[in-house]
Amino acid sequence: KKQGTVKARYVVKSFRTEEGKPATPVFEGLPYELVRASESIDLWSLGVLAFTLLTGESLIPSTRDDDCASGNAMHVLYYWGTQPEVLSDCFNKIHDVPARDLVMQLLKSKPEERKSVAFLLDKHPFFHSEMSAGTEDQFREMKEHLQNITNQVGILNATMLEVKKLSIESKEELFHTRHVLHRTRHVLLKGIFEATEVITPTTFIILNNKLPPAAEPSGEQVEKIFGIDAAEDGSGVSVTTEHASATFSADGANI
Repeated sequence: KKQGTVKARYVVKSFRTEEGKPATPVFEGLPYELVRASESIDLWSLGVLAFTLLTGESLIPSTRDDDCASGNAMHVLYYWGTQPEVLSDCFNKIHDVPARDLVMQLLKSKPEERKSVAFLLDKHPFFHSEMSAGTEDQFREMKEHLQNITNQVGILNATMLEVKKLSIESKEELFHTRHVLHRTRHVLLKGIFEATEVITPTTFIILNNKLPPAAEPSGEQVEKIFGIDAAEDGSGVSVTTEHASATFSADGANI
C-alpha cells in the first residue's frame, strides 16, 4: 500500500520526568531542543491570558486538557508571526488600541523582542494613557451608577433589618398573648368550678351482711297507711286524714 505524503509535522509540547527530573530518553527523537523556563516564556503566557480576558476567547482553540483542538490550530501556532494577515485578524478582536498593542508586544514570535514587565508598566500607553473627554464622562457616569447601586443595597439592608426586628417583636407579642390566654382560661375554669355546686358524699357505711330486698306492701297495708276505707256495697271510697276527710262515689266527691 502506497503511503500518503506528509505535508507537515507539529510538536506542540512534550514533557517527561523521572522523580521530578528530566529523563535521559527525552532528548531522543525530538525535532527540537528543550527550552528552559524563562522570563520570555512568562511574558508569552501573560499575553495569552490578557488576550483571553480582553476578548473572552482562547488565543488558540484548545481542548479541556489545554491541547490544540485541531490541526489548523497547530498550524497557526507553528507559523506564529510569519503570517501577518492571520495575526491582524486575531489582534483586531481587541477593540481598545492600547490594550491591543500591549498584547502584541507580549506575543512577539521571537522571545528576545518581547518587552519586560517592568518596561511595559513604566512606558506602555495602556498603563499611562490619558482619558478623553468622552471616556471621562462615561467613567463618571459609571461611578455614579455604582454609587446609586451601593445606596440602594444599603437601603435594602436597612429594610431587611427593620423587617427582622418587627418579626422578632411580633413573635414576642404572640408568646405574651398566648400566655395571657392560657392564664385567662385557667381562671375561668376555676371560677366555673367554684360557682357550680357539687355534692360529694363524705361518709360511707360498710355492712357485713347484705340487706334483704324490701317486700311489696299489701292492699290492706296501703289502705291503712293512707286511711282509705272502701264502702261495703262498692259505691265508693273515703280517705281520712288528721285534718280532713273526703268521699269519692259515682255521684262525685264530697270533702
